[in-house]
Amino acid sequence: MSHFYGYLKGNRGETHRCGSKGSGMWAEVKSWDSELSVTLHEDGDGKDVYDISVSPIRGAGQEKLRLRVNGEEFIYYKGKVYKGEHEVLGEKL
Repeated sequence: MSHFYGYLKGNRGETHRCGSKGSGMWAEVKSWDSELSVTLHEDGDGKDVYDISVSPIRGAGQEKLRLRVNGEEFIYYKGKVYKGEHEVLGEKL
């Protein structure tokens, strides 16, 4: 039985995939500038774990990425995550 469920939609239509507790599920989407990968799996205690990675594509010249998480905007810049345009843990962007 599926524990994880996902779908992807693009200009060629929509596809659906399922993952079990044992197999987990992995997805990756890319643009010319950046990539996003998501891995879902179960830890040793039976809890769901969601690993999310956003990174610039090497050689694309993209150093600053805008992320939205539940409506809040963050900036990923040089290995750090900033909230909003300027404030980040006492540092300025």
